[in-house]
Amino acid sequence: CLHVVAGAIVGPRDSCSILIETACGVGSDSVNGAARSMCVGDDDQGVEQAAERLQTVIGPHDFIARIGADEFGIVQHDVDDKAEAERMANCLIEVLARPVAFDKHELTITASVGTAFGPLHGNAPTSLIKSAGLAMHRAKSEGRNCARFFVPEMDEALKSRLELEKAVRTASLNDG
Repeated sequence: CLHVVAGAIVGPRDSCSILIETACGVGSDSVNGAARSMCVGDDDQGVEQAAERLQTVIGPHDFIARIGADEFGIVQHDVDDKAEAERMANCLIEVLARPVAFDKHELTITASVGTAFGPLHGNAPTSLIKSAGLAMHRAKSEGRNCARFFVPEMDEALKSRLELEKAVRTASLNDG
């Protein structure tokens, strides 16, 4: 469903692409086993409640779509500056942090948020989404439940890691 999010990016000017991966837990339990199945199970109640909460935060001209089991894409239009996008990212984390009542349990939802700006971080919708995705993965790797903004070094680090993986694969094939 990333193509739906990409389609919402009318033009890269003054747009902000935000990717969110939610995680669910019971009490202090991290995302695993039964807790995860309650959030991303057959009925998806936890994710549906997260979507409803996210809808209350975005503006009337912004766009939101569920793009995976526990991932959302948001396109925020007419973003004036990084501070405005930072307020939005923090508001998204805050609105998701309120406990969710599910069955007889109280679930907590955390969010890893990645943000990229057009045209600074991509002229094409797909490159803007890729940049937001790299920022989201940085948020996840830095402890989750936080927001990170794309910086070009993230793309360079990815390219370096891919080159290293290729070199290791090539070396292992040549040694075997």
